[in-house]
Amino acid sequence: MNRIAVSTLAFCLVLNGAAAAQDVSPAFRLTLRGWWADVDAETSLVKDLFGGRIDIDDELGIDTETVPEARLRLQLKPRHAIELRLLHLSYDADETVIRPLLFDDSLTALFNRLKGEITLTYARLGWRWAIVAPDNGRFRLETMLDIVGGEATAEYKVELPIVPYTFDKDEVEVAGALPTLGLAAAVAPADWLELAAEVSGMTAGKYGRVLDYEALLRIKLADWFGIEGGYRGLYIKGSDGDDEAKFDFHGPFAGLSLSF
Repeated sequence: MNRIAVSTLAFCLVLNGAAAAQDVSPAFRLTLRGWWADVDAETSLVKDLFGGRIDIDDELGIDTETVPEARLRLQLKPRHAIELRLLHLSYDADETVIRPLLFDDSLTALFNRLKGEITLTYARLGWRWAIVAPDNGRFRLETMLDIVGGEATAEYKVELPIVPYTFDKDEVEVAGALPTLGLAAAVAPADWLELAAEVSGMTAGKYGRVLDYEALLRIKLADWFGIEGGYRGLYIKGSDGDDEAKFDFHGPFAGLSLSF
């Protein structure tokens, strides 16, 4: 993630310098969000007696978490912009499972105390090009070209529920970077109101795929300040050697934006 941060800073400085050379005044928009994300997850580590993967969020009783997210958009020209998005989420769980499981292909006891933690660090840096942008600003259609980098980890520990004995512990980790393509559309029925939606993704065959989508309503309260809310989903599937994992995050969000 340090390499992503350094690359982001260098990219922003280069484009800002290019804009200055063309006598363009860049406009920044900083958006801060809270995302109430549910998770559906499966990994290759925990299975039922027949070798089928179990739904981790159901087995572990994982609850909805509020996920912070930050976005920074730099509008270089009326049709061109770059955007950086960062989020980090973490789920903890502790549940007693009354049935034997296959944990890393080893059979557990009948009564198991299954502890787990799911974490995701996710970053997107990309270019936005408006292929449709009338002068009245009422409608906008953008192409999205991003580099997505992230690391998803599912860590487990199986214990006997009464005796303080740890049967086993292990983790599944999937990390990497992938270019994604997408479309974003926005309609402004009034100067103070905007409806927007976007979808982007990419597949890397057997190594995984990513799909990111959202729909929102944005209200402009001042030239420099606005609020927004909507629904977002993020699907990540990855494979790294023997480790395989699938994460599906989805839920409503709300946030505010500052323009300067």
